[in-house]
Amino acid sequence: STDWKEINLDTIKDDIITTSVLNRLFRINTLSGLDDPYGPKTKYFDEYQIIRKIGNKYFASKHCLIQFFAVRNRPSIFQHVFGTINIEQEPLKITEMETIFKKRYPGTNFPPYTIGDTPYSYSSAIDYLRDRKEYLSKTIKFQNNEIGYQFWTYTNWHTHDHELEVDRGIDRFVYVPGKGIVGGSFDFYFYFHRKKLPIKYSDFLNNVKEEKVM
Repeated sequence: STDWKEINLDTIKDDIITTSVLNRLFRINTLSGLDDPYGPKTKYFDEYQIIRKIGNKYFASKHCLIQFFAVRNRPSIFQHVFGTINIEQEPLKITEMETIFKKRYPGTNFPPYTIGDTPYSYSSAIDYLRDRKEYLSKTIKFQNNEIGYQFWTYTNWHTHDHELEVDRGIDRFVYVPGKGIVGGSFDFYFYFHRKKLPIKYSDFLNNVKEEKVM
């Protein structure tokens, strides 16, 4: 009743995107085409909506974030760009990366922890377009014996606190081969609405450090 709104399908039939449009968005945002233009934008928040059919009624989502991943499984020695799921990486926890980062950039805030910083304190320690990456953290065995792979995202916070930092996308997630992403955490959305929540800045930071997912 709050996340979905009933609609008349006839009112949006001219706005439904085709499979070819969706495939083009995928190519652009996973660097899959040689001639496509690329930029820093890789997420689409509320630019598209999911339409869901329940019985004979149709509902549009109140909010919708579209994010694309390419699955490229191979050893860590091979490079992969932002937006890649690779379950053959050597696992690296966010706290382990923090230790490595601080040795290389002493006195500099670790990029994933800059959640409360202002955009004016932007650090040159992260090369924004080159350094962003999804790191494999660990594997999880479910009760049905399926294996999940948990990832965390290496990127920083750099927009004003009155803006949704959409380009962060899903900060941490669990991926199951054959099923896709089955759990995750959208820190940017909940941090933006933090005044409505009973949790503090320190709680958000602990969620990141402890790699919590929903």
